[in-house]
Amino acid sequence: MAVELLGGRYRIELLLGRGGMGEVYRAFDTRCDRLVALKILSDTADESYARRLRREADLVKRLTHPHIVELLDSGGSDGRLYLAMRLVDGSDLRRVLGTGPLDPHRAVRVLTQVAEALDTAHEAGIVHRDVKPANILIDPGEGAHLTDFGIARPLDTEATRLTRTGSYVGSLDYIAPEQLRGQNVTGTADVYALACVLYECLTGKVPFPADDPAAKLAAQLNDPPAAPSVFDPRIPPALDMVVATGMDKDPHRRFATAGELMSAAAAALAEVSVVAPEGPTPPPRTPACPRRLPRTCRHPAGPRP
Repeated sequence: MAVELLGGRYRIELLLGRGGMGEVYRAFDTRCDRLVALKILSDTADESYARRLRREADLVKRLTHPHIVELLDSGGSDGRLYLAMRLVDGSDLRRVLGTGPLDPHRAVRVLTQVAEALDTAHEAGIVHRDVKPANILIDPGEGAHLTDFGIARPLDTEATRLTRTGSYVGSLDYIAPEQLRGQNVTGTADVYALACVLYECLTGKVPFPADDPAAKLAAQLNDPPAAPSVFDPRIPPALDMVVATGMDKDPHRRFATAGELMSAAAAALAEVSVVAPEGPTPPPRTPACPRRLPRTCRHPAGPRP
């Protein structure tokens, strides 16, 4: 059917997803002869969602990077706002992880692309604030694309503060402690979130899997996560340290950029193979005991004490 936007310019083909703000469709742009991902604000959404959609349009049009989903068009008709984005065929990382953890080399390869996108946004003065598997699209060629800048903000003090005490914006499994506390949020908050995503890619589990949101929130603020190697002993200790540094509660002790985080992860994997050896590992050989002690190890002459 044709969507009544700009004179029926977009013809909807398939519903891709639905959320609090509205729906995302696979649609055909009849004017430009191309397929797009069309995000349409729900007609029941309140003004705060409309502001988020407008802000997303304003911010994303400032970003040009192969691993950031490109904004092609935006506008509104009959009170319904929309964004037309480049369509990425494939799935999101959330669904990919539904089948289990990723091979560590694949995880680093995919998230390195996301790190490049984040560093580009940070250099442009934008912090994403909602890095999570559902916002990372994976195409058939294993290309990763960061999307959904709906709660992104410019990197200035007032814009990145929370609006009221006790509230937060973001996904609780990946949100940085300073974001929860209402402190100034910089690009290192996205580094923390990317480290959380790396943790989940390696283990198949979120860092703090408590069922109770209050317990999960308390853990994000106070507790270190279990080392990834606890769940997969093939993961080297060096990679445990990389994840722990990326998820440090103090933003000043984290990696300064997302690229540094993923470069360190790649280096940790390069130091030691995480691939299990084929076949059983032979037991270590026990050296035979010498028939006589070396001269320097013999007891001295005379009576023993």
